[in-house]
Amino acid sequence: MKRYILFLTFLISIVLPMPAHAYAGPGVAIAAIVIFGTVIASFFASIILKVYKITKKLFKSFMQLLKKQFSKKKKSKIYSNKTR
Repeated sequence: MKRYILFLTFLISIVLPMPAHAYAGPGVAIAAIVIFGTVIASFFASIILKVYKITKKLFKSFMQLLKKQFSKKKKSKIYSNKTR
């Protein structure tokens, strides 16, 4: 019987919950705005960092390619001067 009353109370509390009347005030709205701004800022910061990483990688590859081309031209000039 005791379990039946407890189970019935549980079902009633799930089906008909009592509303909680609490005043949150402007602090909750300000906190929500700050959280929203933080999420947006972190999203754009991650995009900027990703673009920076890709740009840095491309620049590094391009500089290595230029160094390789420059060293080939320099070596070819050295070898062409020695054969004359």
